[in-house]
Amino acid sequence: MDNTTLEQVEKEEKRRYKKETYQAIFYIAVGAATFWGIIEGIEYLQMKTFATADSFITTQIPGFLFKVALAVLCLLIIPYIFEYIFYRRLMLKKGRFSKKILLLILGSIPILYLSFFNYLDVGKDSITYDPFWPGDKKVYDWEEIDAVVIDRLNGSARANRRNKRFDYFVYFKDGTQLDIWGDSGMNLKELKLVDDQIRAKGIPKFIEELPDINKLKEVHGDHPETDKMIDQIFSE
Repeated sequence: MDNTTLEQVEKEEKRRYKKETYQAIFYIAVGAATFWGIIEGIEYLQMKTFATADSFITTQIPGFLFKVALAVLCLLIIPYIFEYIFYRRLMLKKGRFSKKILLLILGSIPILYLSFFNYLDVGKDSITYDPFWPGDKKVYDWEEIDAVVIDRLNGSARANRRNKRFDYFVYFKDGTQLDIWGDSGMNLKELKLVDDQIRAKGIPKFIEELPDINKLKEVHGDHPETDKMIDQIFSE
């Protein structure tokens, strides 16, 4: 006869809920750390692989599909692997476990492959852009830039999340549009280098609407050097 009391059942439920909560936190932490590690690792390898002698910036400029694919990899596939490694491997036969892990790893290879070839390289003579998917790699001369537009109203969600506060749109004559600030890993010093080239080449630059300049300076440290860079970027 089962002598389990209601108090014992409630205690067991609380214990199970606590365990599952900790597991969920662990999975999220693993996914977030993996996301950051993949971004940093890919960007480092891209710099070593694609940067040329005249390059001064090599960075990722991911699109919507890249973000979705990487989120699936980091928040679903990798935590799923960890779950089986640490919690369920004893419940699976060795062969079945190996097949599941192998299938998940193979499923992530196309994402990593396409991610590696998704980059923006800015040099003194040209700009190279290779989108995540679809699209082919394009190499532009600076003279192929039609105009640059700075705008705070159309800020992307990523730009807002990272407190970048504005977008720096580069419009090419073939119709391609890139937000090289809001949608990339570029820092303020690197953007200033791009802006230097824009000015030197006499490319038209328009400001649709200014962000809060004082807040922007505060976000970037409120240092005389960064303040000067910001003032230059927002002067037409």
